[in-house]
Amino acid sequence: TACLLANIACMSVYHAEQSATFDDFAQLQSKVFLALLIVEVGLRVYGIGLRALLHDRWNLIDMASIAGSTLSLFVQQTSFAQAFRLIRVLQVLKAVPALRAVCEALVGNA
Repeated sequence: TACLLANIACMSVYHAEQSATFDDFAQLQSKVFLALLIVEVGLRVYGIGLRALLHDRWNLIDMASIAGSTLSLFVQQTSFAQAFRLIRVLQVLKAVPALRAVCEALVGNA
């Protein structure tokens, strides 16, 4: 959870007309947090298996975030990359039980 909150804090400091150095830092931190997320999901697959992992909708959000963020490394459209960085924010809902309960109540957990 601390890593997730650090990632959100780093993403929240993006601003217009940021320097090239800041852009480089932002890209580096994005890659580091993506690598950590890939390791986390890999450990979950190892621990509970792929089938069990795919039965939880919240894990699907993680996997969509990984797929989109990885693809955004190769596609240089900023709006595409920003959309998948935004998905990472949804991971807070998974990490905080009270927010998760509210979200599941709003969406409906079938």
